[in-house]
Amino acid sequence: TAARQAEAEAERRARRLAAEAEAELRQTVARVEEAELNERETAQRLAASLRQAEELSRASGSVRQSAETLLDEVQRLCPKASAASPPDSATSDPARDSA
Repeated sequence: TAARQAEAEAERRARRLAAEAEAELRQTVARVEEAELNERETAQRLAASLRQAEELSRASGSVRQSAETLLDEVQRLCPKASAASPPDSATSDPARDSA
């Protein structure tokens, strides 16, 4: 009977340890799934930010091209104004040009 009691106790301990291990495994799986979800959401936000930056870059180039076209037209229509305007290097903004 002592052997049966020891066997029953060992079996209870084994079941308890198995249940604890299963609970830990479930928690780990839940944490991994949450991390994967966060990673996907972050990737989506980064992709949206990149698309927005590309759109802003295209818009900036378009605005700059329009401004240059307008300046050329003003200089063509008003030769006196173009003679009085500063050279291109004086109106250039290196910080903006590098962006």
